[in-house]
Amino acid sequence: MLEPLPPGTGIQVDFPCRESAALPPDCLQAIEQAVDEVVTAGSPSGYPMTDTRITVLEGSTTQAEPSEPAFLTATRNALGDALAQAGEVVLEPVMRIEVSVPQGQVGAVMSDLTARRGRIEQHDSLGLGDARVVAMVPLAEVLSYASSLRSLTGGRAEFTAEPACYRPR
Repeated sequence: MLEPLPPGTGIQVDFPCRESAALPPDCLQAIEQAVDEVVTAGSPSGYPMTDTRITVLEGSTTQAEPSEPAFLTATRNALGDALAQAGEVVLEPVMRIEVSVPQGQVGAVMSDLTARRGRIEQHDSLGLGDARVVAMVPLAEVLSYASSLRSLTGGRAEFTAEPACYRPR
């Protein structure tokens, strides 16, 4: 079973059936190994997995002598199917941008940030005719921001950017 977790939680693997499953220790280890391999390999599209709880609900066998390779394969297949059914949410890096700009050009800067899929977080007046705008903007939209800001303000604004978080695309 797969469940999404809050951002920043990471991967959690629960194995509540460990004690109740009538499986040999090497088969239980094979299940754990297969889960670790799938998590390390990432989602079906190749992105790293994060913020997901994986719960192994049961394990059983009908053969007289269960084999470790069979459990590796069965676990990989079951987890692959569960990932495909659950779908995925691709996250993108988001930057916190702080722009110092002359008061008369705040509207143009805010419009430009919004056009870059940015979300304005703060807008303050700094005095001496300057203002500060803080926005959260996807990294992909920030790569050409320096030249755009220079053109937009005639070189009278400056900005800083730092990684903030990851958000769904």
